[in-house]
Amino acid sequence: MCLTEYFSDCQPFIPSPCCLVPVVCCAYCRYAESFIISHYFLSFLPSYLVSSFDLLLLLCTLLVSYTTFFHASPLDLTLLNDALNTFRYSQFIVEYPSVVLLLVCLVVVISTGLGILLNEFPTFDDPTKGFEARGTVISGRLRALRRMQFGADGVYSCPSTSDQSNADLCSPHRVTRDIQNQTLDDDVGDDVLLGDCTNDLSSRVKMVYRSTDDSLEMFTSTSMKSVCQHDKENFRSDVGFDQICLYRTNGSCCPSISLGHVTALMVGKVDCDDVDDSDVLGMKELLEECVGYYSRGCLGGDGGSTCSDVPANCSADARVYTIFHYLTPTNFALQVAKGAFDLQTVIVLQPLMKGPFYGAQTLYEIYADKPRLTDDAVQVAAIDGGIKLNLFATYLFADTIYIGIGFLVVVAIIWMYVGSLFVTIMTMVSIIFSFVIAYFIYHTVFRLVFFPFINIITSVLLVGVGADDCFVYVDIWKLSKKEHGGGRENRVLVLRETLKHAATTMFVTSFTTASALFAGCISSITAVRCFSVFAGSSILVNFVLTVTWIPAAVMLHEKYFICDEEAQEGSCKRCGLWFFLGRIYDHVSRVGNKFFEEVLPIIIVKLRYLWILLLSGLGIGGLCVVFVEPRLRLPSQAELQLLRTSHILEQYDQIYKDTFSFESESENTMPAFIVWGIEPVDNGNHWDPDSEGTTVIDKNFDVKSPEAQTWLYDFCTDLRNASFHDNSATAPNEFCFIDLFKGFMEKTCIGDISPCCGQTTFPYSSSLFNQCVPIFYGIACQASESCGSYIPGLWFNSDNEVVGMVLTIKTNVQFSLRYDPIGQFWSDVNGFIEDRMAKAPSGLRRGWFISESGLQLWFFDLQQSLATGTPIAVGMSLVFAACVLLITIRNILVTIYAIYAIACAVFVVIATVVLLGWELNIFESTVLSLAVGLSVDFTVHLGVAYRQATEPDRTSRAMHALQTIGSAVTLAALTTLVAGASMLPATVLSYVQLGTFLIIIMIISWVYGLFLFMSLCRTIGPQGMFAQISTSCCRREPNLAENNLEMKPDEHVHEQHVNTRDERMQR
Repeated sequence: MCLTEYFSDCQPFIPSPCCLVPVVCCAYCRYAESFIISHYFLSFLPSYLVSSFDLLLLLCTLLVSYTTFFHASPLDLTLLNDALNTFRYSQFIVEYPSVVLLLVCLVVVISTGLGILLNEFPTFDDPTKGFEARGTVISGRLRALRRMQFGADGVYSCPSTSDQSNADLCSPHRVTRDIQNQTLDDDVGDDVLLGDCTNDLSSRVKMVYRSTDDSLEMFTSTSMKSVCQHDKENFRSDVGFDQICLYRTNGSCCPSISLGHVTALMVGKVDCDDVDDSDVLGMKELLEECVGYYSRGCLGGDGGSTCSDVPANCSADARVYTIFHYLTPTNFALQVAKGAFDLQTVIVLQPLMKGPFYGAQTLYEIYADKPRLTDDAVQVAAIDGGIKLNLFATYLFADTIYIGIGFLVVVAIIWMYVGSLFVTIMTMVSIIFSFVIAYFIYHTVFRLVFFPFINIITSVLLVGVGADDCFVYVDIWKLSKKEHGGGRENRVLVLRETLKHAATTMFVTSFTTASALFAGCISSITAVRCFSVFAGSSILVNFVLTVTWIPAAVMLHEKYFICDEEAQEGSCKRCGLWFFLGRIYDHVSRVGNKFFEEVLPIIIVKLRYLWILLLSGLGIGGLCVVFVEPRLRLPSQAELQLLRTSHILEQYDQIYKDTFSFESESENTMPAFIVWGIEPVDNGNHWDPDSEGTTVIDKNFDVKSPEAQTWLYDFCTDLRNASFHDNSATAPNEFCFIDLFKGFMEKTCIGDISPCCGQTTFPYSSSLFNQCVPIFYGIACQASESCGSYIPGLWFNSDNEVVGMVLTIKTNVQFSLRYDPIGQFWSDVNGFIEDRMAKAPSGLRRGWFISESGLQLWFFDLQQSLATGTPIAVGMSLVFAACVLLITIRNILVTIYAIYAIACAVFVVIATVVLLGWELNIFESTVLSLAVGLSVDFTVHLGVAYRQATEPDRTSRAMHALQTIGSAVTLAALTTLVAGASMLPATVLSYVQLGTFLIIIMIISWVYGLFLFMSLCRTIGPQGMFAQISTSCCRREPNLAENNLEMKPDEHVHEQHVNTRDERMQR
């Protein structure tokens, strides 16, 4: 039975903290009961749906328990204020602050222990994990095809046979070996140039060299020798280099392939250090003679040619091809055709393979240890070693030092403002506790196993929010002490008044920020979803600690760390240095108070019309920048940028990669796969990127009927006649099963395979089809010596029954990572296939199209999810913020003005990052989802202060809000801004972008909160009770008799004074 049935009212004999305990206990009681029941009845649902249900279940049980306990409407959130500000709660904190702190520490210790013991610690080995869309049409098809291709869940590309050798041909291990062997032999033409150092040049570690002076050309003997000498002195001469390089059969290390090395080989010289001007002149003449043949595609990497008129010296040893294709940028061939040799960058191919297991990381460590990698002529501009992902975790943790620096600066600012080192430390401890408890809730309560690296940025967000709440609480605490007196007998009343005002404003800001974060759960991208849950949970936990831990810490400081007002002045002076520092602090505080209470309000109020016009115009301009021109651009590169652009490992991917011919995919085209028999579903856990799901067989699939065979044959003909089909495609690039099977059945019988031969009548009967298909595939596998997963055709189960089919064709659409061409390709081909499927026999009607040959459609799906999910998340955040403001402030006009100011601030923030060149990638989408949550804080603080002002006219209310809360929101903005600025020197791009974003949003939201929102309130704000929503119909009458029994006589007088003032406000 739920505890609220026993503790529906806080009786006098119950300890004060129990007034809050039943709500939490009842929530977990109801959650446990609902969890058992729901998981019994919903066990058939996918795990990702159950996880989503649990998130909703816990939030609902908290709301229901709160409603049951307080006998109130769920929308009457003001009762939260009543619950926190009861006399007994305040009295308990005043009398036993240490007990509250110990209880919170106990909860944190338990949460930490369970969080560590029950879950694996995140490693961030693959920072790109989770950066993909789940649950979309494309992701369902891609995963279904991937499972089919790798023979998952009992689906095989070959029928089972008693012939073990044939079974081995069909095994995935054999296919993997074939693919690996083919990869090693792809670039066979390098044999002549490299001798016995044969390997794919594009898979080697690449180092981009450029001249230190832009006026110096790289196609000179001086530059060639400088590159060679630089490579020898800085890399090849290192002791560790001999342990990682590729070796010849004679035991010597393979050479580095550079422009100087190829030139030296052309003239018969051994070392590129011996290259002179005459050698370079001869190379120029050779390139001018051969560039036309290279541009026509006549030269190949095998040292031969595809055209009959190619001179022998152009194709010999693949020297010309290597220079144009690998060592120089793509536009260099065009310049040579015009007689120009303006070359600024060249590549040196090191004799080792890319990747962390082949020595590339060792090479980078050699680079990192060199104090100087620039000489008078050349410098290393970029390195491509395939190790960026492996080094990311190292940089991620190394850059936390900048978060620590920001943390210390924030501590100093809070200390200066609060005037207490103890309260400052306790505030920082509260922020750390919020992260720890949120980690426990994330893993143990919500049972989310995946922890993306972007969750780390929550720590920075908590620093800003925690400092904001601390400033507001201490500000209101000081005002309450000033109003009621700081004596011991008034501590309960001062704490009640502080919680009464501070809890409301902190709840509104925390709930709106958390709502904006939770809105990210609608995203189809796993990493964004997980971040939304973790960050939103952290903000809510921080609010709970702010109304428990912080009041107890302030009260402990009040009782034991400051001098009593009734003590003699001499006793305070014994504090020595602390007393002197306190005097300085008091002087600075008086100057600050004068600015925020007199100067700043006058600037805002006197120029209010200017601020309204100017800031509104900027908001409209921001709206145009975001949605009209230049707009928020989608990502243009599939390579996820992890480090800042200036880093040498990012320079290649972001700047140089697309400038070289061997990295270009312009010669390749998109394939098209048409699949039957497998349901295109992504039924894995969408919150876990490692959950692939299971293969679902389409029971209606039937290809053996004569009607299906005829339709399939005509369908293959239609595909070849389609506008997107590549008419130059050859047999290896296309596979239409029915064509090959028909040809097989029509051949003259050889051997004992009758009746599966010599058939002249098409289509075939179902029985004949079932009998001959296994024979056809068995012969096909033996003939090709490969029956691998990637060969399309029919798919079988363990009983040799046909359960699926894949057809493939080659289209004329070139590979691209740009959104528009791939979107058009998807629309055209998918529309064509769907039209044909509508007319197919029932057994083939559920076929579907997908293309998988790299990252094209995966990246397109990601772009599409970002393009649709981010605006929806921002819009939902604004709606949530409006609802929370209306429910808590209960004034329509103030809510409208606040949302207008917040919306303008959000548009200006997004427009600013657009003008800075940001693209809407994963992390940018996550950061922009914070725009509403962070922009709302200052406006809400001011709105609540305006609403709670006792003066009836708008002028006095606006001045009251500015004077009471202006300094707090300014210091809150400053602390978050400093925390962001401290991360700007980081190496990890996410930290740099977050720091930039925090600086921008703090400045803009502070300006719009103080100057636009308060100007609107001062000009056309509500007066008295105008536009106020009454709550008298749903408020529970306070138990005044109970309160009066427990109050002392002098406290009763204060309480009557407070109630009288509140009643006057209601009138």
